[in-house]
Amino acid sequence: MKTDSRNPLQLSLFKEETISVQQAALYLHVSPMTVLRYREEGLIRGYQMHERGWWRLIKSSVMEYEESLRKEFATAGKNAARRSS
Repeated sequence: MKTDSRNPLQLSLFKEETISVQQAALYLHVSPMTVLRYREEGLIRGYQMHERGWWRLIKSSVMEYEESLRKEFATAGKNAARRSS
C-alpha cells in the first residue's frame, strides 16, 4: 500500500472552500495586489496549484482576516471616543 508523503496541512488545504484573488479583493475592498501582499505576509492563507499558477485563497482565512480588521477598528474607535470625552 502506497502512503502519501505530503504534509497533512497541504492535504487539508484542498478540503477547504477557496476563492480567487479577485474575489477576495472585492470582498475586502482592496486591490488584488494588496490581497497578494496580505497572503505573502501570512495574513491570509492560500496556495498555488503549480509554481506559475493562479493563487487560490482559503475563504475562511479571508473572512477571519476581515473580522480581525472590524474588531481592530471598533477598538480604535472606542479608544478615540474616550480620548475626546
